[in-house]
Amino acid sequence: MCNIMTRSCILEAIFILAKIQIVLGENVCLNVTVLPDISKRGTGCLGTELSEMVCDRQLNEGWYIAQHEGEILQMPTSCPSTLACGTSGGIWLNGDHPTDFNTTITVNACRRGFSSDDNECCAEIIPIQVKNCGNFYAYYLKYTTGCSQAYCFGSHMCPVTTASTTTISSTATTDVFSVTDNKTALLSTIATSHGQKIVGENVCLNVTVLPDISKRGTGCLGTELSEMVCDRQLNGGWYIAQHEGEILQMPTSCPSTLACGTSGGIWLNGDHPTDFNTTITVNACRRGFSSDDNECCAEIIPIQVKNCGNFYAYYLKYTTGCSQAYCFGSHMCPVTTASTTTISSTATTNVFSVTDNKTALLSTIATSHGQKIGDNICLNVTALDDVSKRGTSCLGTELSNMVCDRQLVEGWYVASHEGELLEMPTTCPSMLSCGTSGGIWLNGNHPKEVNSTVTVAACRRGFPTDVDECCAERIPIQVRNCGSFYAYYLKYTTGCHHGYCFGNHACPQTTTSTTTAPATAADNVSNVSNIDPVCSSAISISAISKRGTGCIGSELTEMVCDRRLAEGWYYAEYDGDMTNMATTCPSMMSCGTAGSIWLNGEHPYEVNKTVTIDACRRGFPTEENECCVETFPIQVKNCGTFYAYYLRYTSTCDQAYCFGSHNCPVQTTQKGAANTTPLRMTPATVSDHGHSKRAKTDDIGVLLSILIFMSICVTLFVAVFLYWRFRKGSPSQKKQHIIFPKPYYQEKQIVPEQLFRKGSPSQKKQHIIFPKPYYQEKQIVPEQLFKTSKEQPPYTLFVSHF
Repeated sequence: MCNIMTRSCILEAIFILAKIQIVLGENVCLNVTVLPDISKRGTGCLGTELSEMVCDRQLNEGWYIAQHEGEILQMPTSCPSTLACGTSGGIWLNGDHPTDFNTTITVNACRRGFSSDDNECCAEIIPIQVKNCGNFYAYYLKYTTGCSQAYCFGSHMCPVTTASTTTISSTATTDVFSVTDNKTALLSTIATSHGQKIVGENVCLNVTVLPDISKRGTGCLGTELSEMVCDRQLNGGWYIAQHEGEILQMPTSCPSTLACGTSGGIWLNGDHPTDFNTTITVNACRRGFSSDDNECCAEIIPIQVKNCGNFYAYYLKYTTGCSQAYCFGSHMCPVTTASTTTISSTATTNVFSVTDNKTALLSTIATSHGQKIGDNICLNVTALDDVSKRGTSCLGTELSNMVCDRQLVEGWYVASHEGELLEMPTTCPSMLSCGTSGGIWLNGNHPKEVNSTVTVAACRRGFPTDVDECCAERIPIQVRNCGSFYAYYLKYTTGCHHGYCFGNHACPQTTTSTTTAPATAADNVSNVSNIDPVCSSAISISAISKRGTGCIGSELTEMVCDRRLAEGWYYAEYDGDMTNMATTCPSMMSCGTAGSIWLNGEHPYEVNKTVTIDACRRGFPTEENECCVETFPIQVKNCGTFYAYYLRYTSTCDQAYCFGSHNCPVQTTQKGAANTTPLRMTPATVSDHGHSKRAKTDDIGVLLSILIFMSICVTLFVAVFLYWRFRKGSPSQKKQHIIFPKPYYQEKQIVPEQLFRKGSPSQKKQHIIFPKPYYQEKQIVPEQLFKTSKEQPPYTLFVSHF
C-alpha cells in the first residue's frame, strides 16, 4: 500500500476515479435491454420446429443484449441455414465485432433469404451499431420490415417442449382431421410409424387435409372440369393430401399443361427429405404455357416439406392467381354421373340465347363428326357479346362505344355473327381494329382433331411505341375443336379498352334520319360519355383563336393569359375541328402571349390511355434554355377522336398554353374609323387583290412622318445647343452674378453696398458674390474667368438664380 501523500498514489487515485466516472457515465453499456425469445434465436433452431416463429416486427428500437442460460451471446458472423434462428428470415452480422473496449462501430447485418433470391445469404442489408462493453457486446436493433424475420444470437437448438404442455386432447385430434373419413386409422398410422410419439410433434399432428384432392392428380385436366381448382384463397399452414384412404405426395416431375385440375399446376422441383422428422425447403414450380420462357417452371415457390414417417407434410400458402393449384398424386378426374350432365331445354336456351338459330346450332353441335351430347365444353358455351363490332375491319374510332372485355366473365365462348360462328384471327390485325384500342388475336393455330383442346398464346395489338407492336401482351387461351366450330376459354382483360377479335367484318352501320345535323367536334366530346368520364367532362379552353403558334402576341391588343385558368380537363376546338397542343418549340412571343407553353413529348397512341408529359414554357434568347425555361407535368388522355389535357393556372401573366398552328384572328374596322391594328407584312396578308399595294403605301406614309418628326427634333436640339454656347462667352454675357475669391476682393478693396447672402464680406470663408450691375459699374473685369477657384487668377464664374 502506497502513501496517499506521494505523487504516484495521487495520480493512481485520479486515474481510478476517472475510470469509474467513464464506466458510470456510459449509458449504452449500462442501459441495455435483454432481448426476448432468446431461447429460439440460435442458428440450430429451425422455425418449422416451433409452434410460433420468432418475429421482431414489433421490436422497440434500442440497445439490446442476448442472455441465454446465464451466458451473454453474440450475433453469428456467418450465414445461417434456411429457416434458422427460429424464424423464416434470420438476421446475422456480416462483419466483425469491435475489438477495442468502449468503441462503437456500424456493421451491415444480412437477412437470410431463400434460393429464389438473388443473394440467398443476404436478401436484405440492415445496418446495425455494435458496442464493445468489455466482456459483452451491445447491439442497437430496430424492428424488422416483415414477419417472420428476427435477429440471430448463439448457435443453440430449439427449446425442448415437455410432455405436459403438448398433450393433444381428443377434441384437438377431431379438429385436425375433421374432413377425413378415417380419422382413427390415420391417427393410428401417424402415432406408430417409425416409433413416432404422439406427444411433442406439433407439425405432423396439427396438419390439415387439403380440399379438392380428387381433382389434383396429374392425370386430371382442368378442361374436363366444370370448375377448376384454385388455391388463391388457401390459408397458409401445414397440409397433407388424402385420396381414397391413401396419403399422396406432391409430384417431383413436370406435369402436362392444364394438369392437376387447373391451368397452373404446382409441382415439387426437388426431392423429399429422407430422414425422419426432418424439415427442408424445396423450390416448387408452377406449370406454365409454351409462351413462357420456362414452360415447366414459370414461377418458383419455396415450400417446406417435413418427413413425418410414412407420410409427408407440406407447408402451403395461397397462390398468386387463379386458377393455380398444388398437384398431388397422378389420378384422373372424378367421373361425373350421367344425371349431372343431362342438358335441360332451359340450359340449352340460356347457352345460345343471343343466336337466331338455336335449334339448328344445337343440332350441328350434337351431330358434327359424331360428337356426343355429353361433351360439357362444347355444349355449355356462351355466346360472346358485341360480336358485330369485333371484326378486324371495324376500327374503334368509328364507334361511339368501344368494345371492352374488362368485365368479361371467365368461361368458354363462341362468337356468332349473322348466323355464322366465327373464328379468332391468327394474323396481326391493324391498329385500333376489332372495335377497340387493343385487339386480341390468336398467335398460333387452331386444333385440328375434333374434341381436342390446345393452349395457344394470344397477343394484344399495341402501338408503334411498344417494343413489339403486334404482341404488346401475351395471353394464354384454351381453344377446343368442337367439330363445326371452335370454343375459346376467355378471361377478362387487364385493361379497357381491350377486346377479343373475331372475324374480319366491318363495323355495323348506324342509320340516321335525314334531319340529323352533322356531328361537330363538340358532339364528339359528348359521345365519349360511355367511354370515360374524364373525356365526357372535359371543357373547351377559351381564347383558342389566339393560341395558335402562328399568332404573335404583339399583334394583339390583349395577350392571352392563363393566370386565372380553373384547374381541370380541357380540349381545344378551333373552326369546328379538334386541335392538339404543340409538341415542338414555338417561336418567341407566339401563341398570343409572351410565354407560350408547349408539350415536350408525344401524345398517347392508345385510346383511353392517360400519360404524364412535361410541358415547357418558351422564354427569350437571354435565358439559358430558350425553348424550355420552365417545366411542369401535364396529364394527357387519348379520348379516341380528341385529346383531353389536365391544365392548371400559370404562375404569372402573360403565359398561356399553345394549341394548333393557326394565325391571329383578323380584326375588322368600321367605315371611317382609324385602323389601330398593327401592320404585319406576311404572305398571308399580302394577297392578289391589291392589298399588297395598299400596305406598301401605308408604310411609306408612316416612314415619312417619322423622318419629319426626327428632323424637327434635331433642329431644335442644335438651336438650343448654339444658344447655350453663345451665352457662355464673356462676363458681360452673364445674366446675374460673378463670384470672386476672398483674397482677391480684399486686395482690390471691393466692398459691395449689399451682399446677397447672409452676413458681411468678412464672414465669407472663401468667396463673395457680386451682382452683375455692380461689377460692371466698378469696371471689375477679370482677365479670364475660370470654373473653379483653384485655378489662377482666382476668379470663379457663378450663375445664381436670385
